[in-house]
Amino acid sequence: MVQRDIFVGQVANQQSGRRLTNRSASAQIIAMRIPVVASLFVLLLPLSVAFAPQKQPSFAKRLSYSNNDHIPSSITSKVLEEVYPSLVDWKVRYGHPNVPLGNPGGRQCQTLRRMHIQGRLTDEEVDLLQDLGFRFHSLEDVYREVNFDDLFQRLLAYEEEAKTQYQVPKKYAPDPELGAWVTGLRRLGPNAVEEEHAERLNAVGFSWKSNRQCGSKFMKQFREYRDRAAQEGGDDGVA
Repeated sequence: MVQRDIFVGQVANQQSGRRLTNRSASAQIIAMRIPVVASLFVLLLPLSVAFAPQKQPSFAKRLSYSNNDHIPSSITSKVLEEVYPSLVDWKVRYGHPNVPLGNPGGRQCQTLRRMHIQGRLTDEEVDLLQDLGFRFHSLEDVYREVNFDDLFQRLLAYEEEAKTQYQVPKKYAPDPELGAWVTGLRRLGPNAVEEEHAERLNAVGFSWKSNRQCGSKFMKQFREYRDRAAQEGGDDGVA
């Protein structure tokens, strides 16, 4: 019994020794691998950062800072100054600066068109926008964009003072928007505007045709030439 116990004890000691040896060897292997892994991590970290997908700033944020250092000095309008980077960015992306509604800068584009009709942009600003390819409202667009009730009341106030059967000049300096609106109405005609609007205009005696002569230099010269030719033809007995 004593010998067997001694033998069992020796076996247990040997097994315990092996475990300690294995643990020691494992610890040494781990200790050797740690510097290698750390070195690889240091080497690969910059590559992982470089090739990782980068979060792009939002379109609105890009517009807020793109080209801010290149605002033309001719711009005096705060609205145009704020939206100009958006116009340039849209021009680069899509070939034109006419940002649609629902996109960053779209609302300001509508405001610029309204300001142009109202005569609130300088000639230099208008030229700048036209060179960029910006599309202003046509006179017909003015009718669709403005508030009818507002312009209708301004039209009544004009007629109360001028008494010209609503013959508002197209370029009416005191109220350019009113002049453009009336001209647009006449171009559209009563059948192309809303029925209620046509009825209200007809009810106050609005004339759908202008009796004003074009005041452009070309038309003045043309009328002078026409009158002179008629007189000379009459003198020569030409019908």
